[in-house]
Amino acid sequence: MSGKSGFIPGQGIVTQDVELQLRQTMRNLLDDLEEADMDFPDVVLSEVYVRDIKDAERVQSLYGTFFKGAFPARTTLQNSFDQKTATGEQISLIAVRQPKR
Repeated sequence: MSGKSGFIPGQGIVTQDVELQLRQTMRNLLDDLEEADMDFPDVVLSEVYVRDIKDAERVQSLYGTFFKGAFPARTTLQNSFDQKTATGEQISLIAVRQPKR
């Protein structure tokens, strides 16, 4: 999945708080996963982009609450984004459909 951020569909960014943005980002990602009949356990790789690398620990502690059991491989990078981008974080995922048991 391409990069998602903390936009609420039809409303845009509603807060500058990176943790609240991350919660919305994860909700947006989950919506996309569910459309494909998948969930966070199907994620094998994520790329987390933060505007300020100092936010990486805050993002990590909240991000981890969305994954039960094993975490996917993850890269966290600082990205300046462009000046028009209001988000402080953005996440891309790769998920693999697991065989049904």
